[in-house]
Amino acid sequence: MKKEWRMIAEIVNISVEEDILDEKGKINLDKFSPLVFDRGSRNYHKIGEKAGDAFEDGLYLKNK
Repeated sequence: MKKEWRMIAEIVNISVEEDILDEKGKINLDKFSPLVFDRGSRNYHKIGEKAGDAFEDGLYLKNK
């Protein structure tokens, strides 16, 4: 029987290089290439370009 486990944790610190921050101190994804891990294929993938505007695009699709 295959066992699974999950870990729940609290993030207590995040550090970034200042050159990827915008003028408001937020991460600028045009200057940063985060990776995501695909557990199924055991591969890393880069996050791509902007796909849409949060909430606005969803409302448009919901009301269609």
